[in-house]
Amino acid sequence: MYCKRWRCLLLTALLIIVTGCSSIVNRDTKSVEQHPDTVGLQVAANSISDMETLTQAVMQLVQRTEASGTLTFSHYTGDIEADLAQACYEVSRETPLGAFAVDYMSFETPVIVSGTGRSTVFIRYKRTQAELASLPHVNTQQFRAQVASALTSYSQRLVVEMGYFNPADTDCKQLARQLFIDYPLWTTQLPDISVKTYPDNSIRCIVEVTFTYQQDIKTLTQQRDAAVAALVQRQPARPDTNDVPTQLTQLATLLTTSLQPDDTPINADQPGVPDSAYGALVKQKANTLGIALAFKAMSHRWNLPCRIVIGEKQGARAAWNLVQVADQWYHVDVSPPLSEQPAVLLKGDDAMTDYRWDKSKVPPAPADYAPPTD
Repeated sequence: MYCKRWRCLLLTALLIIVTGCSSIVNRDTKSVEQHPDTVGLQVAANSISDMETLTQAVMQLVQRTEASGTLTFSHYTGDIEADLAQACYEVSRETPLGAFAVDYMSFETPVIVSGTGRSTVFIRYKRTQAELASLPHVNTQQFRAQVASALTSYSQRLVVEMGYFNPADTDCKQLARQLFIDYPLWTTQLPDISVKTYPDNSIRCIVEVTFTYQQDIKTLTQQRDAAVAALVQRQPARPDTNDVPTQLTQLATLLTTSLQPDDTPINADQPGVPDSAYGALVKQKANTLGIALAFKAMSHRWNLPCRIVIGEKQGARAAWNLVQVADQWYHVDVSPPLSEQPAVLLKGDDAMTDYRWDKSKVPPAPADYAPPTD
């Protein structure tokens, strides 16, 4: 029962924090809407008189996913056949909905007398009507939240329409890496992520994100559940003391008892089992990143603010933790073997002489921890 409860709390927290965290999303909040190409354009069947209304009429056929439609021209000014070919091209290749949905467009040669006549347009689609009907229109914040939701649920595909898409503001791979570090019980592996826009390289577009996992989803889900269960089984729900240094010592002991170090170089970009909390908690073998992630998960269970630091330790790439005590951050490194290398507990930056890290990416630790005096 505790495992199921923790799993639900974990997934709920992931989605709530991801959609509200200013480091992941911006604060411009709007409701999710249906894609704008489906509203606001109504052209009467007999009112096509110029290129603008012709293009709108062709667009309406796509919006309604019509396989064919007859267009009626009245006092049309221009070359109807040439303009119809251009309108079909623009709608099917240069609009988000057309580029995403339409495979091919053709039309009957119009019979026109004095700018008046008819022509039938034929459309072949590469998407289903149900897929197009459910296509949402989102802003940047909502897109990042949906990517996070897709990642945490191991979805394999996400499609949305955006009025403004900037790849620099919507880096799906960076978001996945941040989720892996921030929420250590989530997964043992990040997917390969590909992003395609319709039309290509367009700011206003439909965005299709594909997630490809090297392991099957069932295995990843089982590993996540096993990590949650191992944490709950190993660590009491509440500490037996209010003294934070004592709590940290207890956590280090709980984590590192029977834990074997893994010499696999850490890889936060494409992590594997040795880089994961699952490796440390379930397999009881992990590198410094897996150990730091497991320690972070355990710290959060006792409501101790904890972060991951990735840098170098004695010249080798390594990871460790920062823990906050009374508004002050301190370094913690519990990598085994503790018998040969005592744990670094609540140290300031100056004490970390064997360590190197980018100090601009983490809060400072001005001094070693000193117990409060009466």
